[in-house]
Formats: sequence, C-alpha cells, structure tokens
Amino acid sequence: MIPYMVLLLIPFITSKYFVKKPFNIIFWTLFAFSIFTQLLGILMFDGNWHTLYDGKPGWLWSIKNSQIVFAIERILFKLGIGNSPYEI
Repeated sequence: MIPYMVLLLIPFITSKYFVKKPFNIIFWTLFAFSIFTQLLGILMFDGNWHTLYDGKPGWLWSIKNSQIVFAIERILFKLGIGNSPYEI
C-alpha cells in the first residue's frame, strides 16, 4: 500500500501548491518525522514496550505511553538526561 501512496505524492510534488512555503514546510517536516520514526523502530525495538504496557487499560491509545515516546525516553535515559521509561 505504501508504494502506491508514494506514487500518489508525485502529482502533489509537481503541482503549483508544492512550491508555496507553508505546504513545502509541512511536507518536509512530516517527511523528517516519518524517517525519524522509522529509524526509532529499527534501532530501538526489542519488545520491552509490549512487555511493560501489554494488558494495561488504555495503553494502546495513549500518546504518553506510545512506542515512539517510550523509545525517545529510553534514549534520553541512556544519555543521562531523562528518567527511566520503565517507571510507570
């Protein structure tokens, strides 16, 4: 599905709207966020998030307890900047 969605971006990138600054900024910001999220998934996935949150009420729909936030908290903890993500 994703390759087809990427192909649908071609008309937008070649359109007159893409050269306008707000659309361009939004596009590149979302593109960078997408790459960052995929890299987090590649580098930080080890199943700890599922072990910690699985079975708790509302864990799946909480942004605070999301896998992206958990991975960022783990990185910050390893750098000595943040608190442990394992403390719920």
